[in-house]
Amino acid sequence: LVSGSKLSGNTSLFTGGALRAKLSTSSTLTVQGSEISENNMALGDGGGVWAKSYSSDPNVTFLAITISESLVSGNTAGNRGGGLYFYKNDPTGTLIKKSQIKGNHGGTKGGGIYAF
Repeated sequence: LVSGSKLSGNTSLFTGGALRAKLSTSSTLTVQGSEISENNMALGDGGGVWAKSYSSDPNVTFLAITISESLVSGNTAGNRGGGLYFYKNDPTGTLIKKSQIKGNHGGTKGGGIYAF
């Protein structure tokens, strides 16, 4: 849970400019009332947030994501997901509400959001 926080001006070389979350199956990543801005991920994915569900079973997709009343802006990723990068997420469990995702840049795909 990230709540009432500001994650800004951070840099990472490979994954997650501001936040990297590698979560077990049936986990939830929640960001509420927060700002994730002006972060830079030089070579890889997730300029603002990089989140992945981990399981030994390659067919498992259980990462649930909730982003509410938050701002994700001005983040840059060298590859995918300038603002947000979600891998192995549960599309039925992903919720973005009352939030702004703007002015992010993904080097190859997903300036604002890349979900796979």
